[in-house]
Amino acid sequence: MKNNIIDKIICGDALETLKTTPSESVHLVITSPPYNLDKPYTNHNDKLEYDEYLSWMNLVWSECHAC
Repeated sequence: MKNNIIDKIICGDALETLKTTPSESVHLVITSPPYNLDKPYTNHNDKLEYDEYLSWMNLVWSECHAC
C-alpha cells in the first residue's frame, strides 16, 4: 500500500485497493450505492447479472471487513 495512508482519501478500484490495504487500518468505508443500474462507465461493467453482482459485492465486503 502507499506510504502514509493515515487520514487520506484513496481513489481507485475498490477491490484492488482494499487488497493492498493493511489489516485493521480502516475505520470507515464510504460507498455510493446503488450499484449495478446499467450506468455507462468507461472502466466498469455496471450491468452484471444479479448473482454475479452479489458475488462481486461479497468480495468487496470481505475485503472491507479484513481492513
